[in-house]
Amino acid sequence: MSVITYDSLSARSASSGHLDHDPIIIKCDPTRPSSIRSPSPCTQPRTFTAIIPPRTDSTRPPSANSSVPASLRAGTRRHPEFYIQDEMKVLEVEGTLFRVHRYILEQHSDYVRDLLRSETPRGATEDDAIVLPAVSCSEFECLLRSLHHRIPGVHSTAVCDLLSLVSISMRLAYTKLREHAIAQLEVSSPALDPIERIMLAEKHDVRQWLVPAYVEVCKRGHPLEDTETGVLGHRTTTRIARVRERVLWHCVAGLTRMLREDNLSAPKVDEERTLPVLPPPQ
Repeated sequence: MSVITYDSLSARSASSGHLDHDPIIIKCDPTRPSSIRSPSPCTQPRTFTAIIPPRTDSTRPPSANSSVPASLRAGTRRHPEFYIQDEMKVLEVEGTLFRVHRYILEQHSDYVRDLLRSETPRGATEDDAIVLPAVSCSEFECLLRSLHHRIPGVHSTAVCDLLSLVSISMRLAYTKLREHAIAQLEVSSPALDPIERIMLAEKHDVRQWLVPAYVEVCKRGHPLEDTETGVLGHRTTTRIARVRERVLWHCVAGLTRMLREDNLSAPKVDEERTLPVLPPPQ
């Protein structure tokens, strides 16, 4: 039996710059009859069987999207931060497909990095897109704009965009982006209403907003409106009412003490009355 290596396909691919398969090996068995007449002057018809050898890692050409690096040249090393082995990932948010660089998505979030580098990687094609639940399309757009435009002042500082960024950065663990958005909201103009700050602080776990907002609401000259109580909810409304009651008690107690110490307000002997002492609220 003789073996013939036929590599015309590889030759044509190489001429076009695309060598993506191995040579085809043809075995010639002169003892096996064939229904096809051989054009060569052979004494017996021969059967040709094409054998395509399996591709191994050593013969497989590197893919353009492959993240597996080639071997290093002697005396060289890869920079730990700026040797970027990037590939595109397809993600699905609310039925919309996004195709973005993996490096941009994972550089500020350990959670997203683990998601994209799991043992069963996904997101290489549209049919295998990574679905992000509990994330809105508009929030994900704000996140991508912030990740791409990292120069201060380039991305949007609109309040609605910053609130979206606070929301999604908390769920996807983008800590630095979350801190940046919170800092921008604190100096936004016009400033957020204290009722809005309380609501947003409880929704997005921004604890540093609560105490200043509570103080501002309790110092107001008018009580909570019906629409405000609907936004805050029963639990938060009760807290604010309790604090306002304590503030009012301290104000009345201070006024009473001031009137007792003021000689101009001292009552006459025949009209002397004892001012009541208010008990502190429980």
